[in-house]
Amino acid sequence: VYNFNLPVCIAPATVSISVVDLSNQQTSLPMNYVLNAGNNIITNIQACGTIPLEYAYYVVGGTSYYKASGNAYFSQFLYVPPAPQTQTDAFNVSFDPASTVPHSGFLVERPASFPITSAPLLSFYIHQGPSGYPFPNPIIVNYTEFGNIGQYIAGSFAGTVMQVNTNIIHNVTCSFRIRRRN
Repeated sequence: VYNFNLPVCIAPATVSISVVDLSNQQTSLPMNYVLNAGNNIITNIQACGTIPLEYAYYVVGGTSYYKASGNAYFSQFLYVPPAPQTQTDAFNVSFDPASTVPHSGFLVERPASFPITSAPLLSFYIHQGPSGYPFPNPIIVNYTEFGNIGQYIAGSFAGTVMQVNTNIIHNVTCSFRIRRRN
């Protein structure tokens, strides 16, 4: 059973609703409804059996941040220095396809050799929210999937980060699945 308030400036309004099960990282398929002024009854929606192709789920200091295919845009870029001992994967979540309106992201040091099962987290951020570097201990990103270009990179990490401008320590957990671009 669910109940929510959604202010509608002009009724009727067409909306798309998805339900998210954060514990199991599953979603319902988006369902379109027309909302009229006053109370509206929506049929049962189940968030089971549908795992989004791409998602990022963070819990920072007890606050959840979740973005998935359909409500965000995901990108992965590999930065290779001129003399590569290591490379850096930048994972970003944005509100627009051009990545000009950021939501969150993290940087991971990628070893130059495969297969990759884990790598150190370099930094983490939530736009206009908690951001920082692993502190006092390193944080390891554990990969559950590391596909070829065009396939997916998935994994998780957990630890503490220190916010740069305030030195506040935040507990952070993250699980993600993002299409590999390069």
